[in-house]
Amino acid sequence: ATLDLRVCNACAKHDSEQWPLGEPHPVPPIHWNDRCVVVPITKTWEQLARRNKPLAAKLDDMDPGVRASMGGPVSGDTTWESWFNGLSKGQREEYLGPARASLWEAGKLRVSDLTDQRGNALTLAELRAR
Repeated sequence: ATLDLRVCNACAKHDSEQWPLGEPHPVPPIHWNDRCVVVPITKTWEQLARRNKPLAAKLDDMDPGVRASMGGPVSGDTTWESWFNGLSKGQREEYLGPARASLWEAGKLRVSDLTDQRGNALTLAELRAR
């Protein structure tokens, strides 16, 4: 998912999720104007370079790179939720709304809690009941 405040709850929920090959999973676009992509995870260098284990181990320690965010580039292994946690309280409230933001601040809400399995946003009553 794109690391900004325009991402819908369903896309934020699926950011950085991994699925085994052949397992069903959401495939973008899952809604109009979806900006998400599915990226394959390849074998490690060690798995590919079986004869030269020391070289493969060094290659596996490569920098994860960067990904774009509304605040500029961040580490490539940053998830949407970890990025969101780094925002100011006001920015989190702007995205979630005051009631959901207070649940978030109290540690009673995670990005995976914002939607049901079909990607539909949950109401405040549904969130409080969890």
